[in-house]
Amino acid sequence: MFGFRVPVVVCWYLAVFVLKCGAQTDTLRTGEPVSLTARPSPRGAFLRSSILPGWGQWYNGKKRKGTVVALLEAALATGVLLQRDTPGNGLTPTGSRLLFGLFGVHVFNMADAHVDAHLADLDHPDEFSQRNRAGPAMAIGFTVWW
Repeated sequence: MFGFRVPVVVCWYLAVFVLKCGAQTDTLRTGEPVSLTARPSPRGAFLRSSILPGWGQWYNGKKRKGTVVALLEAALATGVLLQRDTPGNGLTPTGSRLLFGLFGVHVFNMADAHVDAHLADLDHPDEFSQRNRAGPAMAIGFTVWW
Protein backbone atom coordinates (compact mmCIF):
# COMPACT_ATOMS: atom_id res chain seq x y z
CA MET A 1 0.00 0.00 0.00
CA PHE A 2 2.75 2.44 0.90
CA GLY A 3 5.12 1.25 -1.85
CA PHE A 4 7.35 4.10 -2.92
CA ARG A 5 6.06 6.64 -0.38
CA VAL A 6 8.04 5.31 2.57
CA PRO A 7 11.54 5.76 1.02
CA VAL A 8 10.54 9.14 -0.40
CA VAL A 9 9.23 10.37 2.96
CA VAL A 10 12.31 9.07 4.79
CA CYS A 11 14.60 10.77 2.26
CA TRP A 12 12.61 14.01 2.56
CA TYR A 13 12.96 14.09 6.35
CA LEU A 14 16.67 13.29 6.16
CA ALA A 15 17.17 16.04 3.57
CA VAL A 16 15.47 18.57 5.86
CA PHE A 17 17.68 17.37 8.71
CA VAL A 18 20.78 17.81 6.54
CA LEU A 19 19.76 21.38 5.77
CA LYS A 20 19.28 22.10 9.47
CA CYS A 21 22.61 20.48 10.38
CA GLY A 22 24.31 22.31 7.54
CA ALA A 23 23.95 25.41 9.68
CA GLN A 24 26.35 24.00 12.26
CA THR A 25 29.24 26.30 12.91
CA ASP A 26 32.58 25.61 11.33
CA THR A 27 34.47 27.56 13.95
CA LEU A 28 36.95 26.09 16.35
CA ARG A 29 35.62 25.89 19.86
CA THR A 30 39.04 26.24 21.47
CA GLY A 31 39.88 29.56 19.84
CA GLU A 32 43.39 28.34 19.05
CA PRO A 33 44.83 28.82 15.58
CA VAL A 34 45.03 25.75 13.38
CA SER A 35 48.54 24.65 12.62
CA LEU A 36 49.34 23.78 9.04
CA THR A 37 50.43 20.30 10.05
CA ALA A 38 47.00 19.53 11.56
CA ARG A 39 45.15 20.74 8.48
CA PRO A 40 43.26 17.93 6.72
CA SER A 41 44.23 17.09 3.17
CA PRO A 42 41.56 18.09 0.60
CA ARG A 43 42.50 15.14 -1.60
CA GLY A 44 42.31 12.77 1.36
CA ALA A 45 38.88 14.11 2.35
CA PHE A 46 37.64 13.81 -1.24
CA LEU A 47 38.87 10.22 -1.61
CA ARG A 48 37.48 9.21 1.77
CA SER A 49 34.06 10.61 0.86
CA SER A 50 34.11 8.90 -2.51
CA ILE A 51 34.81 5.51 -0.87
CA LEU A 52 32.45 5.73 2.11
CA PRO A 53 29.76 8.42 2.44
CA GLY A 54 30.46 10.74 5.37
CA TRP A 55 34.02 9.54 5.98
CA GLY A 56 35.49 12.74 4.51
CA GLN A 57 33.35 14.88 6.81
CA TRP A 58 34.48 12.81 9.81
CA TYR A 59 38.07 13.28 8.64
CA ASN A 60 37.48 17.04 8.61
CA GLY A 61 36.02 16.99 12.12
CA LYS A 62 32.40 17.48 11.04
CA LYS A 63 31.05 14.31 12.62
CA ARG A 64 27.39 15.33 12.73
CA LYS A 65 27.39 16.30 9.07
CA GLY A 66 29.18 13.06 8.14
CA THR A 67 26.63 10.97 10.01
CA VAL A 68 23.71 12.74 8.37
CA VAL A 69 25.19 12.37 4.88
CA ALA A 70 25.86 8.67 5.47
CA LEU A 71 22.29 8.13 6.69
CA LEU A 72 20.85 10.05 3.76
CA GLU A 73 22.82 8.00 1.25
CA ALA A 74 21.85 4.78 3.03
CA ALA A 75 18.17 5.76 2.89
CA LEU A 76 18.40 6.62 -0.81
CA ALA A 77 20.23 3.36 -1.59
CA THR A 78 17.58 1.42 0.33
CA GLY A 79 14.87 3.20 -1.65
CA VAL A 80 16.59 2.31 -4.91
CA LEU A 81 16.84 -1.34 -3.90
CA LEU A 82 13.17 -1.43 -2.90
CA GLN A 83 12.09 0.12 -6.20
CA ARG A 84 13.46 -2.64 -8.42
CA ASP A 85 11.13 -3.91 -11.07
CA THR A 86 10.89 -7.57 -11.95
CA PRO A 87 14.32 -9.16 -12.42
CA GLY A 88 15.94 -8.09 -15.66
CA ASN A 89 13.71 -5.05 -16.24
CA GLY A 90 15.59 -2.47 -14.16
CA LEU A 91 14.06 0.16 -11.90
CA THR A 92 10.63 1.69 -11.61
CA PRO A 93 10.36 5.42 -12.44
CA THR A 94 10.51 6.23 -8.71
CA GLY A 95 13.60 4.06 -8.37
CA SER A 96 15.24 5.94 -11.22
CA ARG A 97 14.55 9.26 -9.48
CA LEU A 98 15.94 7.91 -6.22
CA LEU A 99 19.05 6.69 -8.03
CA PHE A 100 19.50 10.14 -9.57
CA GLY A 101 19.13 11.66 -6.08
CA LEU A 102 21.66 9.20 -4.68
CA PHE A 103 24.15 10.21 -7.35
CA GLY A 104 23.57 13.91 -6.60
CA VAL A 105 23.96 13.46 -2.84
CA HIS A 106 27.17 11.47 -3.34
CA VAL A 107 28.68 14.16 -5.60
CA PHE A 108 27.65 16.83 -3.06
CA ASN A 109 29.21 14.70 -0.28
CA MET A 110 32.57 14.52 -2.07
CA ALA A 111 32.59 18.22 -2.98
CA ASP A 112 31.61 19.27 0.54
CA ALA A 113 34.40 17.23 2.13
CA HIS A 114 36.93 18.67 -0.32
CA VAL A 115 35.85 22.28 0.29
CA ASP A 116 35.68 21.81 4.08
CA ALA A 117 39.26 20.54 4.06
CA HIS A 118 40.38 23.57 2.04
CA LEU A 119 38.65 25.94 4.45
CA ALA A 120 39.83 24.21 7.64
CA ASP A 121 42.23 27.02 8.59
CA LEU A 122 39.85 29.82 7.62
CA ASP A 123 37.88 29.69 10.87
CA HIS A 124 38.26 32.84 12.94
CA PRO A 125 35.57 32.71 15.65
CA ASP A 126 36.34 36.03 17.33
CA GLU A 127 36.49 38.07 14.15
CA PHE A 128 32.75 38.13 13.49
CA SER A 129 31.33 37.50 16.94
CA GLN A 130 31.23 41.14 18.07
CA ARG A 131 29.00 43.33 15.97
CA ASN A 132 27.96 46.87 16.61
CA ARG A 133 24.31 46.63 17.60
CA ALA A 134 24.03 50.13 19.05
CA GLY A 135 22.79 51.75 15.83
CA PRO A 136 19.21 51.85 14.61
CA ALA A 137 17.73 48.64 13.26
CA MET A 138 15.11 48.09 10.59
CA ALA A 139 12.88 45.08 10.08
CA ILE A 140 10.82 44.26 7.03
CA GLY A 141 8.12 41.62 7.11
CA PHE A 142 4.91 40.50 5.50
CA THR A 143 1.86 38.50 6.44
CA VAL A 144 0.14 35.90 4.33
CA TRP A 145 -3.59 35.35 4.91
CA TRP A 146 -5.42 32.39 3.49
